Amino acid sequence: MSKKNVFLVSLIIVGILLLVVSTLLIVNDMFWSDAFVVLGYISLISGLSNIINYFKSRNKAYLIRFVLNIVGGLILIFYTRIPVRLLFIVFSAYIVGNGLIQFISYMLIAKGKVKVGFLVFLAVLIVILFGVSLFLGKVVTTRIFNIVLGIYGILLGITHIADGIYGLIPREKKDKMKRRIKVSPPNFVTAFIPLFVLEYINNKLSPSESKNQISYDKCVEVFIHVSKKGFGAIGHVDFSIGDKVYSYGNHDQESAKFLGAIGDGVLFIANKKDYVLYCIEDDNNAIFSYEVLLNNEQYDIVNENIEELMSTSYRWKPNLKDSSEGNYAKIIFDATNAEFYKFSSGKFKNYFVLGENCVKLVDGIIGSSSGSGAFNMNGIISPGAYQLYLEGEYQKGNTNIVSRVMYK
Repeated sequence: MSKKNVFLVSLIIVGILLLVVSTLLIVNDMFWSDAFVVLGYISLISGLSNIINYFKSRNKAYLIRFVLNIVGGLILIFYTRIPVRLLFIVFSAYIVGNGLIQFISYMLIAKGKVKVGFLVFLAVLIVILFGVSLFLGKVVTTRIFNIVLGIYGILLGITHIADGIYGLIPREKKDKMKRRIKVSPPNFVTAFIPLFVLEYINNKLSPSESKNQISYDKCVEVFIHVSKKGFGAIGHVDFSIGDKVYSYGNHDQESAKFLGAIGDGVLFIANKKDYVLYCIEDDNNAIFSYEVLLNNEQYDIVNENIEELMSTSYRWKPNLKDSSEGNYAKIIFDATNAEFYKFSSGKFKNYFVLGENCVKLVDGIIGSSSGSGAFNMNGIISPGAYQLYLEGEYQKGNTNIVSRVMYK
């Protein structure tokens, strides 16, 4: 079986497992308690294994693991309510956090003179109240939460199964099918995927395995940037068409707030060759480039979307006298002679790292919200999720992700 088919079959198997577990979550009110009891017995067995290894090697690390496994196992078995409660606290914090992120994004979009419906605000409020109710154990009971999480898991499982089957279909038949649903994993799962992929490529893949020499005239390149330090581990996304790179972010340090999480949205356009060379040599980044094949109609739509985006923009000149390390705009200008733009209105007038960010802009130009039909990435807002999606499409074969190259 080829590597591509192994990947596709694994997607189907994972999808089936998700369906089974999610169904149990819905029908079994004691699912979490039963699950932690099982984990407790597994921990006890692991503890016994560690104590045997300790007597064989006299390595104190095994003794420490033995104590931790036994204590942890007994807590999971006899005090199940403690880990269950902690789990619900984590879930509720995640839900409330996501709601607050959506609320901030809503306010910033409204500030950009974009009309946002009241129903959107109401949906954000419901999400926050759902998380608070889950934490307090009021209204949102364990039963209700299990049903919601189970439904999400079933949708995610169906997505995995559909992705696997879809990848096995020949391209000529696939073109007649339109994928409309995409359920992505939670953002906290995918946030650091670029760093994980970088480690995987470094440790597992030879250069010949990570490159495909096929090239097409009608294509767009999507760049995933990642470094091993700071926010670079989370990643950044931009794209190129022809010899130009379009990169969006909070590139004006004078407008940056909350460690750069919020600020004026700035788009710069640079020569692709100069930009890639700067990123890998001066900025010490690794770049994963995914080449996306487009038909004539899709290619025209992408160009129209770029024109529409630029219609609300105006030229912005960065402070070239400031040579501080934080003045990224000056660094880019010196390296590539890039042109910088801000926006007078629109949802990208204000940048928000967890809302209207680099991923949202790329998606708006070539993705699911662009009208091109090149991607179907509904709900994806993090570079990590973007990387997960693109890599999955590339591994399937017979998709319009025709090439992956790592620049390093």
